[in-house]
Formats: sequence, structure tokens, C-alpha cells
Amino acid sequence: MVPHSPFKRMRSHLFFYFPPLYPISVNKQRAWTGVSLVVLTNMKVAEVGTILVITFNIQPVPVMTDPEREVTNMSTETLSWLNKDLFQEVLQQSEQDLTITVTDVSAELAVGKGENYTSVLHRVRVTFKRDTSFDQESLSLIIKTLSDNKVMRMFYMNSHAYEKEDHFYKVLLPKIQRLIREKLDMERVQMLTARYYPTKRPEIIILEDLSKLGFRVADRRRGMDLNHCTLALQALARFHALTTVLVAEEPGMVENYPESYFSEDHRAINNMYLPRTYESLSDIVGGWPGFERFADKIRGKSDHIIGTLNKLVKPKEGAFNVLNHGDFWVNNMMFRYDEVTEEVKDIRLIDFQIIRYGSPALDLQCFLTTSPNDEVRETKVDQLLEEYHSALTDNLRLLGMSPDLYSLETLKKEFNDCSLFGLNNAVVVFCAVVADPSDRIDVDSLTEEMMKSGEQSNHLGKAFNGERFRNSFQKLLLYMEKRGIL
Repeated sequence: MVPHSPFKRMRSHLFFYFPPLYPISVNKQRAWTGVSLVVLTNMKVAEVGTILVITFNIQPVPVMTDPEREVTNMSTETLSWLNKDLFQEVLQQSEQDLTITVTDVSAELAVGKGENYTSVLHRVRVTFKRDTSFDQESLSLIIKTLSDNKVMRMFYMNSHAYEKEDHFYKVLLPKIQRLIREKLDMERVQMLTARYYPTKRPEIIILEDLSKLGFRVADRRRGMDLNHCTLALQALARFHALTTVLVAEEPGMVENYPESYFSEDHRAINNMYLPRTYESLSDIVGGWPGFERFADKIRGKSDHIIGTLNKLVKPKEGAFNVLNHGDFWVNNMMFRYDEVTEEVKDIRLIDFQIIRYGSPALDLQCFLTTSPNDEVRETKVDQLLEEYHSALTDNLRLLGMSPDLYSLETLKKEFNDCSLFGLNNAVVVFCAVVADPSDRIDVDSLTEEMMKSGEQSNHLGKAFNGERFRNSFQKLLLYMEKRGIL
């Protein structure tokens, strides 16, 4: 046993909290204590003279918060714990009905390969009954777990992504919904994101399946038209306004959302791949007739891009800062359409794992660089900025805040000041947006050695060389040239 380990009895098990930095090995899974919890079962206590002999079995409960510990292949074990017991406990708590009994659980992958990079999504159908009814009920849920790939899991862990998203659903979302009920139209109470189902199991997120409510992701390769973009920015403005009020009420809240990617803590990771990514793209663009002039411009950004991004994402003292969604692009929103006209009419935002506190222009640059179709990006950006600003000021007013906190002039200036943030999204994200399925980055094959050697650029090169990417990115280059980014 570990000496001087405090413990407490809970139900029929003992939970031991090991002292900080005391390594233990359980079934060849190494975990750094201080963040690790094990359950001791089948305990027997006997006195032998003056010696107290305690025997027990150890059941590890993984809590992945320390990026230095070894990474295990959790996702391949998923189906073994997506069981009746888990969902019975979840539904009893969420429905506040202890009579619920789960009778069947079936699971399948929710999205295809290449659609998600840091996580795995399962669609689970749960069948259950209540003592108050003879009828069986069914529910479709989305279960989010970490990726199988070690590199992506380490990337996820270093970015505090799970902690952020977990805090959002457990703490921030209920406060947002309270504000909506108190200050906004009651019909908007559920208009932000999917319903969250709390669970005691670590490292998973359980959400309602929005597809069963008629929501679907827009076609990212076609790009979003003006109606989709307008609805998306109205939702973003509402989210920004709501978090502005909450941060004003509780300023310390922002400490739960540290920068995920662009900080000194992550400079070493970024140095592994970001400059090489720019260089790889530069080489490819230099071979496009009529676009050779952009090659040196892109390569010239590689030397200082990391330092520039580190500065851009920091909140400016005295400026208007909000909790940014952090990953606001077409894949992280779902739309519902009129059954007759197919006109888009509703939206839900998803994936709150990269929330950051800073200028609203960061989310706007991410979205407007990656997600509109070519026509909207080329002709409607200023109109969409005005649409966002109008929705932001309207929501601030309804929430009891001054609509003058953030002028349209300041917004447009910050949007231009953050143009390199948009460029980086174009370089890193855009290939995932428009690439053909056969050209997608195969993150499952990435290794730490490939990241260190720069070999991962070969994977990006495949996407960069795709015909669909070339056609779309050439138009994006002209857009960035027109706005003075390149």
C-alpha cells in the first residue's frame, strides 16, 4: 500500500486518493496520482499480532488530465461500457425517475472516417420503460469520446478540451439557459445547443441526437449560402452576448477556459507542425500557374506566425472581450429546414471544446474564412459583419447591457487586425472543409515521430494537391489578397 494515503468509505468500496506525483501501475496502465482514482473492492482486513493486513482488488477509474501520462486506447473499448447500467443511471438522473429500466442498448459510429479529428462519436439507441407505463420508450443519444490516435489524444489533452467542454455543459450552459428564460424569448431556451445528459463516467460527453430532431450539418464542400451564414452569425452573436453578461456577473469564470492552442505552453507542439505546414502549402501554391506570387507570401508568414497568433488570441485589457466558441466553422453547427420549402429555419451549435476568452473577431475570422461559399465570401463579408453586430447589440439590449459596448467601427477594425488568425484557419482548417473524401487527412495514421520529423506534411500535401481544394483555395487567396491579408 501507499503510505499515508487518506481514504474514505463510500458505499461498499474504498476510494483512495494517492499523493501527488506518486506513480502506480494497474494492469500495465500507468497513471500519475493526484489526478488518478482507483476503486478498491473485495477488501478483507485481518489482525496478525500488531500488524494490520489489508487485502483487496484494484479497479482503476481513468481520469485523463495529465498530458505526461501514457495514453491508452479507450475508444476501442467503448462498446464494452456502453451498456444498460450506464444509460439507466443517466436516464434516471436526467428524467428524475428512479423507476426507469433500460431494456436494450445498441451503438454504431455516428460519423464517417475523417469527419472528426480529436474525438469519436457513437450514436446509441436506448430502449427503456417506466413503472408508470406499459409502453417501451426509445431515445437516440450521441456519445463523444477521445480519438484512438495517440497524437490526437495528446493534442486533445494538452488543449484542456475535455475539461472545457465538460465545464461548458455542466456549469456554463445552465447559466446561459437561465438568462434566456429570464431575459429573452422563451422559445429560445433550447436554441443554443443539444441537450446534455450528465454522467459520472469521466472523459465522455452524452448529448441528445439532433439528427432525430431534423437537424443536419450543411455540405461543407459546397460552402454555406447567405441565409445559412446569417442564421449562424445571429446564433453566434446571441452566444457572445449571453457570455458577456455572465462574465460581468462572474469575472473569474474565464479562468475555466485557458487558451487551447496558441500560448507559450503550446509553442513546442505548434513548432512541430505549423511552420512546416505553411512551407508545404507554399511549395504547392508555387506550382499553380497564375498564383506563383502567393508562394513567397505564405512562406514568409511561417517564421513568425506562432508568435503572432499567441498575441492575437490574448484578450485586450479595456476592450470588448467575449467567450468565443473557438472552433466556429461549418462542421460545428447543425441546421433544420422547412419540410416543404427546404428553407433553413433553425440552428444548433455543437463542439464547445476550444472556448477562449478574447475578441469576437476571432470567431468571425474563423467562420468567414472557412465556411461561406465563394460568392458569399467574395461579396457579402461586410454585410455579414453588420448582421452579426446588429444581432449582438439587440441581444445586449435585451439582456440589460449597453448596446454601445462594441461599435461596428471597432468590430471591423478588430476583424482586420485578426486577419492572420483567419489566414491560419485557411491554411490549417480549409483543406479539411473542402477536400474530397479520398484526399482527407488520415489522422489515424499520424504518429508522434511523424509530427517531430515533419512527415505529417505529406498527409497535408495530399489534401493540398486535391483538385477541389486547389479550385476553392485559389479563390480564397484572391479574397485574402483583396483584403490585404496576403
